[in-house]
Formats: sequence, C-alpha cells, structure tokens
Amino acid sequence: PLESNRFFYLPIIDKFHRRSKGSDITKAALKYQSTSQMALIIALYMGFKDIRLVGFDHDWLINKGTSPHFYKEQENETKVDFSKLTYREMIETSLNLFIIYERIRHLAKKSNATITNISTPSYLDVFPTAI
Repeated sequence: PLESNRFFYLPIIDKFHRRSKGSDITKAALKYQSTSQMALIIALYMGFKDIRLVGFDHDWLINKGTSPHFYKEQENETKVDFSKLTYREMIETSLNLFIIYERIRHLAKKSNATITNISTPSYLDVFPTAI
C-alpha cells in the first residue's frame, strides 16, 4: 500500500551538525533547514544532474526586517520575521544554513551533479555562479 512508501523528514533544529548518511531519502537522509535545501536533496535523489538556483539571494543579514521569501506572504499566513532575532542569532542561523548547503554541494559532487546559482545578486557563494 501507499502508506509504506511515505517518508517524513523534520528540518534540522539542533546545533549538532551530524554527518549526512547520503542523499538516499528512503533511508536516513541529510537534514535540512529550509524548503530550498529539501528540494535540492530530493532533486539529487531523483537523479537530476544539472540544477540551477533561481531566487537564492540569501540577503536577510543586510536586509533585517524584511521577509527572506521572494513572494509576498498572504494576510492569513504567518510572516517570517527575522527582526525578532538578535543579529547573533541571525548569524548562527545563517551559518547552520550554509553548513548544510556545503554538505549538499558534497552530495552533488559524489553524484556527478552540478548545482549552479544563477541568482543575482546573491550571497550564497557555496555553489558556483553562472555569471
């Protein structure tokens, strides 16, 4: 039945940067902190070899008080508000995010896949840019 093929992965909450067991999402997979990271892990698992990132600005550290999303949140939706965090907390959150991106880059290399960031401007320099 369908139930036996469903897997759920919680985003990373802890500060213990555990080693990934790979990109096979049917087993223990790399934890993620953002939906973009989850999408990259799934794309690698599905066998995509040429992945291009669009809208990966990652500029919330210089734009405190603005949403990190590329879309406008709806009125009935909880808005992401990093201004509630201290700047140090924002830096720690960003560091954790970038550590996971580095692990994703490593998984891509092991899979002979290429991830290119075509977002401009962007602070996400973990992946090569096309520009």
